[in-house]
Amino acid sequence: LFTDVWTGSCVWECSLLMSRLIEGELKSQFAGKHVLELGAGCGLSTIVACSETEVESLTSTDRGGMVNLIRSNSEACLTEKERAGLTCLDLSWGEGLESFSETVGRKTFGVVVASDVINPIYGNESWPALAKTIAFFSNQETLFLLAYEQRESEGPIEDDPLLNEFWGNCKENGVEKSET
Repeated sequence: LFTDVWTGSCVWECSLLMSRLIEGELKSQFAGKHVLELGAGCGLSTIVACSETEVESLTSTDRGGMVNLIRSNSEACLTEKERAGLTCLDLSWGEGLESFSETVGRKTFGVVVASDVINPIYGNESWPALAKTIAFFSNQETLFLLAYEQRESEGPIEDDPLLNEFWGNCKENGVEKSET
């Protein structure tokens, strides 16, 4: 059940939400930008960003067998022109970031996208590594888009302990949030 492809074996609600936002109100935020997607899963947000926006390039990442799934789904859904700036690569959060940066030929991205990556199933030990990765590939102008499904608590999202723990990890790595 918990192999490297289980979590990416379907399209989750957060990916649907992120995809709708990318093709709608956030479309202009992607124009001419180098985009990094972390934990891309099946690749839905990657496909939507490549087909519905004018991204300069998009680096879609996940781990293990998921990279081939992203690549396969992108090849099935995108034209050759839409795939021109797309790269699908394996990335374990917090590991080999300098090497990864050299591979993709850039240190920072204009937009970093992550959907449903703060999930109790991954364990909270993954969140500091995710925050470190976001910080590494970001600068003051980077737009970080996070889609999060509140699962473990009820009440205002601002009081969600999982999300607040993650934002604390981000702050420790120099990434400040602003809500829009």
